[in-house]
Amino acid sequence: MKPLTILVVAMALAADVAVARDDGEEPGAGEAVADLHQVTADTGIDAMPSWTPRAVGEWLAAHSVDWYVMSEDLAHRDSTVRPLADGSIELNWRRTNMRAHERFVETTKRLFRDVGFPVVLSKAFDADTTSHQCGTVRFGDDPAQAPLDTYCRAYDHDNLYVVDGSFLPSSAALNPALTIAAQALRTGEHLKMRMRAL
Repeated sequence: MKPLTILVVAMALAADVAVARDDGEEPGAGEAVADLHQVTADTGIDAMPSWTPRAVGEWLAAHSVDWYVMSEDLAHRDSTVRPLADGSIELNWRRTNMRAHERFVETTKRLFRDVGFPVVLSKAFDADTTSHQCGTVRFGDDPAQAPLDTYCRAYDHDNLYVVDGSFLPSSAALNPALTIAAQALRTGEHLKMRMRAL
């Protein structure tokens, strides 16, 4: 039996998921980016036509491996996260860079087919699956364009620093954890020098 592949494309503020496993065997090291079997099984089933019997979808999902196809979701001024009066959070997400992303997805699907995977499906993530949220409190040199300076200090509150993923304009299609940690260390050094000067 030929190997099966499901490509589940998931744009989650710079992250996409693709799925592929062969003949029901467990994937070896390096074959899967992350163990998201249940998530991708559900997503893989959702990527199939609505008339697909659930049992067929479950079988196909069980014979797949997770692959990530990532592209950058560029910063957009109207992409915001806001707390609402009722305590809930409103996410306004304006997708960007979609033409390049769709070309990348189509190329990836073609490559999977070229190496012998007969079934290739895709489905984009929606706002329920947000990954690597960045850019909600961006930093920059101009207070008119960014609320934080380059040390993540608020321009309008001298003692407020914001050092999480929100200072980054975008996550560049990569996990921003190390960049966030590096900026936190840099900001910490800045704070230490500032405190010594007092």
